[in-house]
Amino acid sequence: MNFLQQKRFLIWIIVFLLVFNISAGIAILFHVLGENPEQAENVQSDYLQKELNLNKDQTLGLGKIRKEFNFLSKDVTGKITEIRSQLVHEMERNNPDTLRIRELTNQLGRLQGDLNYQIAMRYLGIREICTPEQALKLNSAYQYLFGLENQPQQNNRGFRFRHGRTEQGKR
Repeated sequence: MNFLQQKRFLIWIIVFLLVFNISAGIAILFHVLGENPEQAENVQSDYLQKELNLNKDQTLGLGKIRKEFNFLSKDVTGKITEIRSQLVHEMERNNPDTLRIRELTNQLGRLQGDLNYQIAMRYLGIREICTPEQALKLNSAYQYLFGLENQPQQNNRGFRFRHGRTEQGKR
């Protein structure tokens, strides 16, 4: 009789684990399939709207700029992904063609430059709909996005005198 009770207990454990795994799988599927790329765009839009304290007209202008940017940048980002894939495949080869690698990296550089230009145009478009105070906040947000927020700014001299020297060469 003890043997049957042990089997019954094991069967209930298996049923519980099976139900748990199925529910976890369904939750993962809902999360993955339920993600909407527009939600991420809305979060970004909401962030700018909240941070810059945009009014209704400015918010509509921001939405128009965002849609235009997404339309223009979609092609470029697709090409960047495709060229990166080609670059990785070339590097994986036993005897990679260094001329092909140079060609692909040059193409990547041009495309990255195009994308940065589109980002700059988006910034200018957003800045046009902002008040001067909002434009200052927008500028600091873009400095953060470009990784320039905490960089030393010595009148465009960078790290020229990093070891304690002065302009006259004195210590």
